Amino acid sequence: FGKAKGGRASISGSLAAYKSQAEFLITISNQNQTLYEVAQKLYLGSVLAAVLETGMETKSKFSGSRVYYLDTQFILRALDLQNEEETLPAIELIDLIDKSGDKTAVLDITVKEVSKNLSNAIKHFNTNPLLLNIKNPSIDYACKRRGLSKTELQHIHDTIERIIAENLHASIIVVPKLTKDKSAKSNDHIKLRELRSNSGNALHDVTAYIYVRERRGSSIKTYQKADYWFLTS
Repeated sequence: FGKAKGGRASISGSLAAYKSQAEFLITISNQNQTLYEVAQKLYLGSVLAAVLETGMETKSKFSGSRVYYLDTQFILRALDLQNEEETLPAIELIDLIDKSGDKTAVLDITVKEVSKNLSNAIKHFNTNPLLLNIKNPSIDYACKRRGLSKTELQHIHDTIERIIAENLHASIIVVPKLTKDKSAKSNDHIKLRELRSNSGNALHDVTAYIYVRERRGSSIKTYQKADYWFLTS
């Protein structure tokens, strides 16, 4: 990550500069899936960071202050409850958003989903030897890596709203009941539910999508004019 961070200036020079990195990703995608997933995240993160750090005149190119709604996995990564190498990029992205004058927020349905993930980890704490002894992006393994006890994880669960506000600088937004009901009955939810084993997860994603679309209002033809985004990992 240090190399990727240090190379942002050269990476952001022109679109042509991305070619070699993209070709490298294509090469390792067929050889080492684990390395590919890590490199892909660093590559995309570097591209996004380069855009945010270009110092361009955002007032003339963007319509105003933007709001980024953080997804469940992004929050867990920022709180160092997933793979260790994914934490710093998430934290730095939040820092870049803050410095750009934009805002981060978390939907109440996302807070609920994060709490559910934490509750499941607490319920099955230290009961799966495989999750504890083989590196993986689970809360269980993150707790072992960090030396967190079940009590400490419970405390994170009980104070998750405060942690989100203080650590991620994000406000919690309540999704209107009308939007939730519309999402539950939407064709998008029906189709996604058929593809997902977790129906609740499908409803969350569709609700977030519809909420952001409603916040944007009229149809957006260029990304510069979009003031609301749902930030997934």
